[in-house]
Amino acid sequence: RIQAYVKAGSEDALSSAVIGHPEEFMPLAGICQTLALSNQLLSFLVLIAWVKVLKYLSLIGFFRLLIRVLERCAAELMVFAALLLVLFFAFAVPFFVALGVTDGDFV
Repeated sequence: RIQAYVKAGSEDALSSAVIGHPEEFMPLAGICQTLALSNQLLSFLVLIAWVKVLKYLSLIGFFRLLIRVLERCAAELMVFAALLLVLFFAFAVPFFVALGVTDGDFV
């Protein structure tokens, strides 16, 4: 986010005197990519923070069962995701071989 603030500060079209003026163009495309990347990083960090909270909740007796169920489900979901990836790849390769030369959408 600091990089987005630096980019916005270096743009003359995004200065406080110009921003919000209806007749001025505001080039926000350069900042949006940086903010999207920081948003993805922040969502990953929040996921890690929830994992830590679940770790400390396992100290309480009735949460321990919930944590075990979530661990087993996560392991089985990883196996399912791997099988689904293989299945999608198995369909993608024949479509690319069959239609890649004739149709530009498959290139």
